[in-house]
Amino acid sequence: MFVFRVNSTQGIGHLKRCLNLAKELSVRGCGSHFILDENDCLSDYISGINYSVTLIAHGTSEYDDAQQTLSIAYQVGAEAIVVDSYLLGREWESQIQDQFKLVVIDDLGREHLANTLIDIRWRGDQTEAYYHHLVSHDCETLLGPKYALLESVYHDSSRADIERSHLLFSLGGGGDWELLTPIIELVCQLRPCQPIEIVLGPSATNYDSIISLQHIYPQVEINRSPESLYPSFIRAQLFVGALGTSLYELAATKTPALTFSMAKNQEHNQSWLDDLGHCLHLPEFLSSDPLEVVELINILLDNSDKLAEYRNHSKVCVDGRGAARVSSYLLSQQTQSEAEIQSLCIREYLPIAADLTVRMVDFFDINRYLHARNSQHNNVRMTITEAIPTLGHYKWWHQNQRENFVVELDGNPLIYIWHQSLEQNGQTYLYGGWFSALEQVNFAYVQLALNWQLKLCEEEYPDGIWLAVIHKDNKFVNLLNQHNGFKAIEVDSPHFQVTQSIFPSADPKKFNYVMLTRENEHG
Repeated sequence: MFVFRVNSTQGIGHLKRCLNLAKELSVRGCGSHFILDENDCLSDYISGINYSVTLIAHGTSEYDDAQQTLSIAYQVGAEAIVVDSYLLGREWESQIQDQFKLVVIDDLGREHLANTLIDIRWRGDQTEAYYHHLVSHDCETLLGPKYALLESVYHDSSRADIERSHLLFSLGGGGDWELLTPIIELVCQLRPCQPIEIVLGPSATNYDSIISLQHIYPQVEINRSPESLYPSFIRAQLFVGALGTSLYELAATKTPALTFSMAKNQEHNQSWLDDLGHCLHLPEFLSSDPLEVVELINILLDNSDKLAEYRNHSKVCVDGRGAARVSSYLLSQQTQSEAEIQSLCIREYLPIAADLTVRMVDFFDINRYLHARNSQHNNVRMTITEAIPTLGHYKWWHQNQRENFVVELDGNPLIYIWHQSLEQNGQTYLYGGWFSALEQVNFAYVQLALNWQLKLCEEEYPDGIWLAVIHKDNKFVNLLNQHNGFKAIEVDSPHFQVTQSIFPSADPKKFNYVMLTRENEHG
């Protein structure tokens, strides 16, 4: 018998993942008893749980909570206690550990007193070693998305052969729906034939306006407190909503998503999300202009097939077997020595030098590209010096006509380099730019990258004229372009006007206008 002490006052995610684990334990012949906080908002949901439940008063001290848990555990003949609560910590655990085997489920990176710790959060290269100084040496740690406690239906769910046609909105178990109503209504107006599914959790608030949308727009379907979101995920063309537990369900079902955070546990390092194929996370979503958000949603819907394909090439996969792995360990006390499940990200690399390669950027570069572009060492020399907002960048990424590349040193991004062509008055013009991924970049590497770009464009656009603007204070790049044969553009030259039209923010008092033709190339 396992006793689950679950926080049922902070959303429904804690309870759902523990129920998933309990189901896997029951398959292996083990019973479960749940100790939950009294919560009127979840009363209907709790009444439908197929396990024995004890409700206790919310808000007591950790010591009193532990004593009540121990009393119930002895009454039901528990072999172990599983706790999943952000409100209970070491003080609570110190009362339990000497009397029962203690399993802690947490993803906040706290210190714990436990026999087993389960944290499904992906932390990149830090994942396996993250708790070395946070738990005792004899505590077994089950870390990473391979232990994500999802329903068994998510096993190999990416193979589900169902047409993805719905735009899915969800705020998890709760959420204030007044925040999303203007966005959903604008989508209804912009895409009147787009099926829209709205999932209202048992603790949702201010959803009267959502109900009214259903009466106005026939494409809106409201799904109240569903037992499982799996059917919704596998038919979703795009998910829009709060991150939370859905991160792993979205990864398992390969569902394209645009998310935001509504609680501390939903905040993630973006590079870790990128590894899971979850590259479109917008912290400022709820504070943004609804019209701009809807413009982005519209762009993503138009590119949803491509986004779904990218999901198949994420660095880290979620296979939906986490609850089975955890239950097997809890009953056998043996873990399988398996690496995090990884898929193959297919990229074509071209050599530039012994340790230098170049490739086209792809969807997994979207956030690193923005981070580098907005770094202080880059944007001070740009024609637009202000930081580019994430929302605007996401829109631009799926619409721009540039040929974007990343130069890597020993497999790590070093330089982002791009170019674009323009036909005007029968003449092909080329313009481009580069910026570094690191604060300091060796002059020789930049020269090698630019030489590669010039050679590529010479082959693709043999009659093209290069146009560029360079900040007058940027001595390094001015010297570099002179070395490559760029010459100043005369003010009365037609090339000067073309350059101004391409770079309207480049004040000639602050920027040098230069050009490169086949005649003056490489000096």
